[in-house]
Amino acid sequence: MQQTKVKGARWAAFGLVLLWAASIAIGCGGATTAKVTGTVKYKGEGLPSGTINFIGTEGTVLGSGQIQDDGSYTVEAAPIGECKITVVTEASQPPEGKGPLSLDKPNKQLKEAPKDNDKHPDAKDERERQMKKVKDGAPGLSGQKRVVPAPSKYRSPESTPLKYTVKHSKNVYDFELSD
Repeated sequence: MQQTKVKGARWAAFGLVLLWAASIAIGCGGATTAKVTGTVKYKGEGLPSGTINFIGTEGTVLGSGQIQDDGSYTVEAAPIGECKITVVTEASQPPEGKGPLSLDKPNKQLKEAPKDNDKHPDAKDERERQMKKVKDGAPGLSGQKRVVPAPSKYRSPESTPLKYTVKHSKNVYDFELSD
């Protein structure tokens, strides 16, 4: 009878240790981040580029992801709970005269340009180089992402009207930006 009580106490102790180990492995509060997917639209179309940020209520936890060509995004580690959302796009215009199609001194270059390809065999190579420069700078031809500037109010956590509560389960948040 004494051995039965000892065996029962051992099993109870083993069960408590197992329960304690399982709770440590899972964590007291569970996961602190979750995956969020969705689509960002602006003026009825998917925003073609940019970064989306999910910022926790204290402003210290940040989850971010890249916006794809079709406006879709995935944030792998958005903080659980209520978040402010910012959308940041890059300026689409290079500084004046610094774009890929700019010429340093166009009049001088035109005057000095070779007129006859037979007399100037390098002219064909130069023309091909210039055409490549034009193609590389043309939207849709270079592989660069198209940039559509989002309204500035979405850039900052202080001014963005976007909020979303991230849950432990599946999170899908589609939204449209307005001017």
